[in-house]
Amino acid sequence: EGGTLNKQADSFLIYSGAATQIITGLTHLEAEEVVVWADGVDLGTYTVAFGSVTLDRTVTEAVVGLGYSATFKSTKLAYASYLHGSALTQKKRIDHIGVILRNTHYQGLQYGDSFDTLDDLPLVDAGQITPADTVWGSYDYDSVEFNGTYDADTRLCLKANAPRPCTILAAIISMNTNEKL
Repeated sequence: EGGTLNKQADSFLIYSGAATQIITGLTHLEAEEVVVWADGVDLGTYTVAFGSVTLDRTVTEAVVGLGYSATFKSTKLAYASYLHGSALTQKKRIDHIGVILRNTHYQGLQYGDSFDTLDDLPLVDAGQITPADTVWGSYDYDSVEFNGTYDADTRLCLKANAPRPCTILAAIISMNTNEKL
């Protein structure tokens, strides 16, 4: 859930000690691409060589392990159409999304109508640029535009990537239907 030691990685190793750029003891992850959460921030990915990784900066606490993704894909969306009732077979698109989040990295969630076209959470919130590596204890702001496309099989796709924490409490969408006359 964020913090100094965020243990959101598989097969991870925890380092806690003197300031260092080299994390050793990773022979079980040899030649693997790993994610690093250190001193409360996501440091990105590194490749393990000779059982270690050399970080871009010195750290005193780190979690190093395999990254993973958490994905969600809704069922086919069928919201009521103004003129013709159920829109299950009508072309429609999601035009806005609102999310209620807890303990979530400011770039911890992506959204879209397919996993091939995902957008990140907005970097500007309430007119302010979100500071890098912010982890919101709670997030409940106005909905944002959703770059959906018109399709009879409209779906909501959400994706979170370790080590960035993300807890989704709710996702609220608004849709626009293509009314048939």
